Amino acid sequence: MSNLIWASIPVFILLVLMFFIFREGKRCSDNHLQSWKLVLWGGGLLLWGGNLNRILNWSQTQITSTFQLQIFNLVEIFSYVVGGGVILIGLLKWHGDSGEVKKNASRRLRQLTCLHSVLSTINHHQEMDEILKGALANVLNIMGYKMGVVYKSTFNSPEMKLVAHQGISADKLYTIFDLYANHNWFKESILSKQVTSTSQVETLPEYGSLFSDEDQIGSFACVPIKFAGRILGLVGLYDTKPDRFSYQEIQFLTCLGETLGLSVRQNLASHRNKKRRSYLSALGNISDAATEGITLQEVFPQLVADIKRIMDFDQISLYLKTGTAKDPEVITIGKSGGVLVEHRRGGSNKDNIFDRVMDSRKAWVAPPSYTPDDKADVSLHKTCGIKSLIILPIVYGDSTYGALSLGHGQSEFYSASDEKWLGPLILMLARIAFEQTQKERLIRREFLDHSLGDFEKRLTGEEDVYPLLRDVTAKLSAELPKSFVRLTLLNQKKDQLICCATHQIRSAGIELKNEERFPLRELPWHRLVLSAKRPMLINQEDPESYMSKDEAGLIMDKKIKSGILVPLLLDDLAVGILSIGEMRSWDREPLTEAEIGHMKHRANQVSIALKKGLLCRVNARLKEKLRKIDMPKGRSLYHTIDQGPFFDLSYKINNSLTAIRGSAELIRYSMSNLNPGSLKYLKTIENGVDRIHSCLEEFSYSPHVEDLENKRIQAHKEPVSF
Repeated sequence: MSNLIWASIPVFILLVLMFFIFREGKRCSDNHLQSWKLVLWGGGLLLWGGNLNRILNWSQTQITSTFQLQIFNLVEIFSYVVGGGVILIGLLKWHGDSGEVKKNASRRLRQLTCLHSVLSTINHHQEMDEILKGALANVLNIMGYKMGVVYKSTFNSPEMKLVAHQGISADKLYTIFDLYANHNWFKESILSKQVTSTSQVETLPEYGSLFSDEDQIGSFACVPIKFAGRILGLVGLYDTKPDRFSYQEIQFLTCLGETLGLSVRQNLASHRNKKRRSYLSALGNISDAATEGITLQEVFPQLVADIKRIMDFDQISLYLKTGTAKDPEVITIGKSGGVLVEHRRGGSNKDNIFDRVMDSRKAWVAPPSYTPDDKADVSLHKTCGIKSLIILPIVYGDSTYGALSLGHGQSEFYSASDEKWLGPLILMLARIAFEQTQKERLIRREFLDHSLGDFEKRLTGEEDVYPLLRDVTAKLSAELPKSFVRLTLLNQKKDQLICCATHQIRSAGIELKNEERFPLRELPWHRLVLSAKRPMLINQEDPESYMSKDEAGLIMDKKIKSGILVPLLLDDLAVGILSIGEMRSWDREPLTEAEIGHMKHRANQVSIALKKGLLCRVNARLKEKLRKIDMPKGRSLYHTIDQGPFFDLSYKINNSLTAIRGSAELIRYSMSNLNPGSLKYLKTIENGVDRIHSCLEEFSYSPHVEDLENKRIQAHKEPVSF
């Protein structure tokens, strides 16, 4: 019985040890647990073999033969041998697992150190490029990789930018700038958003160019820098060990990519907040510039730096209409923001992209396959290597004043969403353009009104109206300005136009005939103007407003591009034409409503001058005739005295009628906003003047033009018809 108890004690101890190992084994690694299990089973066999004799002595009475005793001895020997062997295997496995654990612990420590250094770099730098450069240097130095590259997404474009590289010689840098675009493992990481690795470096596209067999590169891994499922960059790592990128290493690289992705995201958020502050500041500067009242051409170079803070560009252009002409002014500034690349007026191809944007009044973003065309687009884009372009029309109300374009060297850099950032900016520029245009129109209108007022003062103050008629052509060509102006009057037979005055703005390039008279039968446009009694526009590019070359060459110029014919009216009768011609095309220099109105007012003033000249001639002729009348013999003194005051009265009344009639007509033409009652009174005054003048003419003669004392227009000798 005592032997059984002594034999049961080691068994009990073994069972307690087994329970303790299995309970505490959950805290150990799987490899260590297996090693201790082997040691435990070996110890169990040894204990069982050592206590076998006691078990036999306790049961010796039950053994009946020597054969059974030998079997028990063999079992005891087997338990010693197998138990010792199992213990040895368990100890060897434990030693090996301890070395692996130590190695893993060392690797984990390096990985933690690497992550800590990366986080330290993130905390000490604010710029994304500096963070990625420092992170790559820390990863390669701590982890011991051979070489590495880092690419950063441009966010506005599918292209990526090389940010940092290490372990690559300078003569091989050209191979890594667009390596991500031709590398299958980079593409696989972008699509799968996971770390990809390979040990078959011979299949890599950079094998033989970036590295060779002498570099002993054995493995490659691509680490995506990602956040919330979005790829923000790529890290390429090369190492000499073929099995370097194991499962544990890939886990670390995944954590590294997510850490860098989080830092990039935070940097983007900070950059966006900074951009918003810069955006508000830029809009404030532009608003201040808009209130200064300077022109858009002057303020645009000052605003380029503020625009660049809102939206990055390599080239910015302002395509600005000048007045109502389609011949624009183009200002182009380069990437630095202070270098003027181009400043020109006109010279662009027709139907270019700027004209299409202004006609549609909608923003335009270049498609991915955009290539600048010299025939349809601005050739400067092609010269500067612009691959992405956004053009926004400058629109205020119902008017389009131009367009603003931003160009970048990266393809697909701009998108339709950028319009919302540039919208308030474009509105500011449109406001400046609107105020500038209104100011120019006001100055122009005041200048033309002042010119009309000066001519009116001369008309009412000077007795001789013929110098005024000669000055009309010179003033019109300078005020508008237009290429040439010609004043012609109908002769008495109404079959010819007699040239009274001609003026051209330059001597070269304009071929005007110096004829004194032009047959009306060869001038269909002029006949139409005289019969219709209203102005007619000439546009050689419009079939409905086209003047034949024969008519243009006879009285104007064969190369004329546009013009206007304004009739001269006397008592609702057309007595002449004021012809204005332009050598520039209608698209480049169209006639505005203000200019056409000014021509009409000037034609009315010419008509009033002609009427004044006619009345002055009538009065002078009447006075001369009264002086030559001989007094009949036999008349009494009463008749002689009574006749003299009558003729003096007629002369005085005619002079007064001229001033009244001229003043009434000037009021009618210069004040277009008269009410119906005032117009009625003016008409009554004019009718009364006509009746008084008719009564006086009954005692005189029918007026017609004949030679006077150097008071007729010397461009012709034939009387003109009034």
